[in-house]
Amino acid sequence: VDKSEGLRPISRPYPSIPEVPKAQAVGDTIVVRLYVGTSGNVTSVDVIESSGYGPADDAVVSAVYGWSFYPAKDSDGNPIEASATQRFQVDIK
Repeated sequence: VDKSEGLRPISRPYPSIPEVPKAQAVGDTIVVRLYVGTSGNVTSVDVIESSGYGPADDAVVSAVYGWSFYPAKDSDGNPIEASATQRFQVDIK
């Protein structure tokens, strides 16, 4: 019996993202890849697609570090490290 499971969220509060000044905007999204350890805590976050505005990107990264998950499991049901990609919309002013 395959007991594998993907990541399941416990807590994922949405970040409070500051508005991006139009002059600094590269795009209207921030995309991050988050890495989750066997405990279900986020161990690393990489910005894959930046808004072009550091404070907005930093707010997303900071919030994602606070997320928690039920860890992913291998086919034997043992917790394993996993990663996921998440996209956030930003407001450009």
